[in-house]
Amino acid sequence: MRKISAASYYIFLLLTITAFILSGCSLAVPENADRIASPSIQEVPFAGTWMLESSPSESTTGVAGETAPMEGDTVGFSQNALVFGNKIFKDIRYKVKRVNVYEYFLHKKIGLPEDLDRGNGEIMVTTVYSQDNFLFEFIEDESGTKIAVIDDDYYVMKKVSDEFSSVLKTASNEDEQDSLDDPGTEDASLRSGLLLGVRIPVKTADGLGDYKYGTYWISSDDRSVRQVLYADDIYLPRMDGFWKLFVEKRSGSLGVEDALSAYKVSNKQGKITGGLFQNASDRIETKVRKAIVYVGNDYVCVENTVYSSQNGTVYGSETANAAAGTSVSEREAVSGSQTGAMAGAAGVLDEISHYPLTLEEKTLRTLPVDNLSNIDGIKISDMVGENGTMAMENAISDVLKNSGYEGIVVFDDEVQEKNFALYRKTGHWFFKGRIDPDGHGQLPYMDFSLNLLPPSNMVAYDVLHVPWTDMKDKLPHAIDIYTSPNKDIAVILTRSEILIYPIQSKGLSEHPTARFQLEEGSAVIMAEWGMGNYVTSWEKSFVRNNTTSVVENLLDPVISQP
Repeated sequence: MRKISAASYYIFLLLTITAFILSGCSLAVPENADRIASPSIQEVPFAGTWMLESSPSESTTGVAGETAPMEGDTVGFSQNALVFGNKIFKDIRYKVKRVNVYEYFLHKKIGLPEDLDRGNGEIMVTTVYSQDNFLFEFIEDESGTKIAVIDDDYYVMKKVSDEFSSVLKTASNEDEQDSLDDPGTEDASLRSGLLLGVRIPVKTADGLGDYKYGTYWISSDDRSVRQVLYADDIYLPRMDGFWKLFVEKRSGSLGVEDALSAYKVSNKQGKITGGLFQNASDRIETKVRKAIVYVGNDYVCVENTVYSSQNGTVYGSETANAAAGTSVSEREAVSGSQTGAMAGAAGVLDEISHYPLTLEEKTLRTLPVDNLSNIDGIKISDMVGENGTMAMENAISDVLKNSGYEGIVVFDDEVQEKNFALYRKTGHWFFKGRIDPDGHGQLPYMDFSLNLLPPSNMVAYDVLHVPWTDMKDKLPHAIDIYTSPNKDIAVILTRSEILIYPIQSKGLSEHPTARFQLEEGSAVIMAEWGMGNYVTSWEKSFVRNNTTSVVENLLDPVISQP
């Protein structure tokens, strides 16, 4: 009896614990009943039917009191279909990611909605695709507010039903759509042209490396890619015509340095550049090199690198540039004898440069094209006002706080305000600042992003008509993308190739129509688009004022020679 009684006791205890656990589960059922009853729905963001309410911020229409174009429309979500504006989209795919709220809204046509809960500075973004074509995005803030982002208008989403079938039944029987393109016929002949400036690394005998520069001319007619051309140096379109921009070696009283030069191509008679390698020995202790990182219509961003020699001599970019204050000229005007002297001097330099060099400093500068001799550069506040000053101060405070360095202070705010440039990230141009923690190059310099949108006088056009994530899904090895204002072609870069895709239904076509070899390590520093009749005039100017070469399209069929 005792054994039976003990067994009964343990069985009773086990049943009691089980009942308690089950009762605990049952208490949680009402809160998550829909998830348990429909396990497939929990994988669908925003499952059910929603109504688009008033925009959380001013519409892009800019008209006070005007109703946003899609206010009052309903959107229905299911695992495989989506209903919007009485249109049915099939083969739906969702992509959810957590992003920085400030970076997300930086390249939108209107600013950050005031009533958006910024929380910890992050939001959830759900991108919706139909048959692998981008449709639109939805965001959710820290408090759970859901906002639809459609054609650069924002709409607060209010849930009206957990069901999807009702909105599906009321949808019209129109043909299924692949995108939300506005109605209307496209231009019968879309013509786009792109001047793509690149910086190309080259090896040097001293092991420090250097750069050369070039420009690609890429054009299309009705999404059909025409012959692609290439020329040395940067060929820059400006309001007053075309300019050439390049880096050359100039000799001053302190030695040889990199110097930026620019001239308008209509100036037929250029002046001969003075001081080119006149004294080869000057280069022994003078190491000031410039790398162009961005070129716009009116401004150029550069990275200045200063080296010091073992004997302690240091030459900064400001001193060296002041010593080499020679006039801007066309390189074509340099005589053959001078060209030969330059080549001879370059050969001698490798033999007589015997002082080991160490990196002294790397700084960023932004210069006006009309005054490249302004070696001081301009301040961030000159570009974007006091917002620029505050953005830089806040960013520096954050980066120093997280750096682990103690007692670091910025001694010269005015000089620090000049230490900025533009850099490329996720298909857009962003401001970047830099700080030298100890001011002497002994500690590694630190770069930081600035939450500011470059003004239109610095970046005239910076729009992607194909989402970055869509492009990366299709081409994981791609590192950059540029899309035409005509929305007809996309120019995509990998580390070794340029790919050109037609744009169809807000996405890339299945296959590229052109593929070109790109020198390893090349980086884009300029992208200027021309449309319509400008395509013809730009191409004529490019050919007339440059020594061009045809770039082979690797997708063209090989024609065997007889």
